[in-house]
Amino acid sequence: ITDKDGKRLYTNRANSFQAEFASQLSDSGLASISQDGYAISWSVSGLSQGIEAVTTAGLRQSDLSTLSQGEQRRAAVNQSSQLAYANVLPETDLEFQVISDQIKENIILKQNTGLSTVTQTLTVDGLDLQLQSDGSIIAYAGSDSSTAIFILPSPYAIDNNDAINNNIQVTLKETTEASVSQTKTYELTYALDTDWLDKASYPVKIDPTIKISTDSGSISDTFLSEYNKSNNYSLNSPLSTGLATNNYQYYSLIKINDIPTISSSYVLQ
Repeated sequence: ITDKDGKRLYTNRANSFQAEFASQLSDSGLASISQDGYAISWSVSGLSQGIEAVTTAGLRQSDLSTLSQGEQRRAAVNQSSQLAYANVLPETDLEFQVISDQIKENIILKQNTGLSTVTQTLTVDGLDLQLQSDGSIIAYAGSDSSTAIFILPSPYAIDNNDAINNNIQVTLKETTEASVSQTKTYELTYALDTDWLDKASYPVKIDPTIKISTDSGSISDTFLSEYNKSNNYSLNSPLSTGLATNNYQYYSLIKINDIPTISSSYVLQ
């Protein structure tokens, strides 16, 4: 599609929200997400300009014929799509994944470049952003702190050996200029754990995510970490389980909230 300025954008098709991504990096914005009249758009400071996006789709219906019957039952058609910009910074790629109720933004460090902070500019319509004590950010509907529209879980980094680091410090500062509109701007900064990056196995992915705030339905999940015992990871994905390469144990928890009644007359196959 094209925006009002005639610039070409990529957009999703089937989710409950609308996502848009620049087909080419410029200083006019990188990506946006909107739902029910609320919107967040963002850009990352310091990226190289003019880089074209490369897209890949998830599993398509036509792909199912190549799978076994068991694999077909487990497959999720069109579960995710991916868009990437190569070399946005030295030895650094940027990747977006649209997955059901969220957009995952992966900042991929191919080598240790000495990067210590990542700064984003967020522009929101009809929303108020509030930083939580665990490093997550909740986007509320205006001044109504009881209605969350979007959630930005606390970010994490993961290296090539699946070692996870949650020691990313998050700061959020409103930078809105005087205006009578419902539009606000914020500066969001992630301060990375440079000691961990010095020892990590590359490539390393830094994963900020934005999720739609909806009722989780019949299933809830989270995980526990010996590394950060007091953290609440219910907003994070994917689930982490087992002994990580940093020798800390992770435990996944899944709760089925609404179990259907199965009578004695039912036949299970």
